[in-house]
Amino acid sequence: MIVAATTACSSQSDRILEDGRSIRRSALREVWRRAVDSDDTLFAIPSKILLLENDVVVLDPAAARVVALSRSSGRMSWAFGVSGSGPGEMRTPSEIIEGPGGHVLVFDPGNGKVIELSDGGRLLSERTIGTGANLRSVCGLGGGALLGYQLDLINPLTLIAPTYLTSRAVPFPWKVAPPIQKVGSGSFDLGEFVRETQSVLTAAGRGKCFLARQTSNGVALVDSSRVLWTNNAIKAPPLDSLRSTTSTAIAVAVVGDTAMVAYHGIGKRRGRLIDLYSIKSGTYLESWETPTPMSWISANRDGIAVLRSTGSGASLSFWSFDAK
Repeated sequence: MIVAATTACSSQSDRILEDGRSIRRSALREVWRRAVDSDDTLFAIPSKILLLENDVVVLDPAAARVVALSRSSGRMSWAFGVSGSGPGEMRTPSEIIEGPGGHVLVFDPGNGKVIELSDGGRLLSERTIGTGANLRSVCGLGGGALLGYQLDLINPLTLIAPTYLTSRAVPFPWKVAPPIQKVGSGSFDLGEFVRETQSVLTAAGRGKCFLARQTSNGVALVDSSRVLWTNNAIKAPPLDSLRSTTSTAIAVAVVGDTAMVAYHGIGKRRGRLIDLYSIKSGTYLESWETPTPMSWISANRDGIAVLRSTGSGASLSFWSFDAK
């Protein structure tokens, strides 16, 4: 079901100070929302979204399907994909990004390939990819190279060659504690290692990638050869363990010269907060309260596409930027 909405975040005082943040309460306006429940025949469990010029593209690994919804109305524009290992089929798709010419790149580590779709959902090509089966987040660097984050003890942050066939480990922009082997055991204590390496990535234009640590504060801008800047200005609440995480960066997006970090579970906002940074300098700018909690976002100059996952289903939304 698609619900049209025209209400801004809040009509109360526009700005408040909280946990070291300057939070604007009426920066975004929900245009439409589409609920996903057990009776939905189009989606099973959507996991990622990508905002293009005309569509919100949704990745649904459980259905092995990519679906595009109209940015203006939320109605379906096209759908692609079935489960399998043959041409045009997907096994474990994990990421979608925008490729050259507004095309959609679908990363399917389970089949070891990248599928390229036109902006109308037509299959254009398939290419073999040499990374492992745990690829979680990808962004494009200059010259066709990619930066990827994967669940891997040896090579979590990886630079993927333009051919997609080879990759190599690259250092994180921040200090990372190595996995600690438990005494008398072949297993490892991964708490600090995961906390410092688990990241989300997005393209920042001109061969750069913007990334954020998910389970502790820190954002950075990098290119294929060096770290351009890092920022830890906003102090997260102390974390007793990963199970009791009180602040988690769940998605990042870049619009022009502004980088966005969407959070889950910070203070009173409870998953309704986006921090903004200057791409040029790394300076923290302000924060926005959002109309609803978020699980994933994608943004461009027109607004923000939002996926929210809940225990009973999910919802897909599009928010415009308030003119105020």
